[in-house]
Amino acid sequence: MAVASLLFVTGSGGRAARAQQVAYAGAVQLATGSYVFRERTNSLAIVSGLDFATPRIRLWTNVPIIVQNTPWVSFTGTGMVPSGGTESAMMGRQSSTGGMMRRGGMMMPDTGAYVTAGVGDPTAGLSVEALRESERRPSVRVTLGAKGPVASPAHGFGTGAWDYGLGLSASKLVGRTYVLADAAYWVMGDLPELELKNAVAYGGALGRPLTADGRVAGLVSFSGFTSLVSSLPAPRQLGVGVNYQFASRRSIGATASFGLSAGAPDVVLAVSWRMRL
Repeated sequence: MAVASLLFVTGSGGRAARAQQVAYAGAVQLATGSYVFRERTNSLAIVSGLDFATPRIRLWTNVPIIVQNTPWVSFTGTGMVPSGGTESAMMGRQSSTGGMMRRGGMMMPDTGAYVTAGVGDPTAGLSVEALRESERRPSVRVTLGAKGPVASPAHGFGTGAWDYGLGLSASKLVGRTYVLADAAYWVMGDLPELELKNAVAYGGALGRPLTADGRVAGLVSFSGFTSLVSSLPAPRQLGVGVNYQFASRRSIGATASFGLSAGAPDVVLAVSWRMRL
């Protein structure tokens, strides 16, 4: 439900499909950050999914394959969270006392040459247009999302529990500029030894064609969500990107996001694509 992902994976500036269509959507994402730990975590995610859209309804699902060099960061419905992974109990003790919850502050057990790969938790979503865009009002959509517990928490790929959320998004074309804002409430499943607080995710974006034919578009976005762990800084990110729309019903996009707090990765680089089937 992140703004940048929605705009660029759809390849349509976030607008609903004009006719019924089925598409394959994918992305490669590289994230790096020390979060609140002394050791840096590098995460590579390769995401594949299917997208079915009509002018008013959109259904999608995706599954990530993840490679990560520490087990300290978990993937949740709202994004990457420095949960402590196999040492989530230690994270819980630190959060309850408020100790060393700052960037580079927590000393975790030495992972040595730890690198592991595996399938992450699948996610699925449903978006329904509740209000159609007109000259004076924006399009408003209601979105349901869920993440299933498939991946092992021991590897940092998931939490071992269900996450599900309900959100609203509003979008409007103002001249040649596309404006989007969204917010969602997520009910978070807990790790075996760490309770995660429910979260409010939010974001906003501005997209605009960069060429006369509209095939190349640029994007600036801001996103974040409330803290899932006591004493952990709430994640916030600023992103920029560009998207190219091919004439053959394909699109490709690239984004770069930068963490504005210790709860988020320092840098996230992603390339996404979409092909109508």
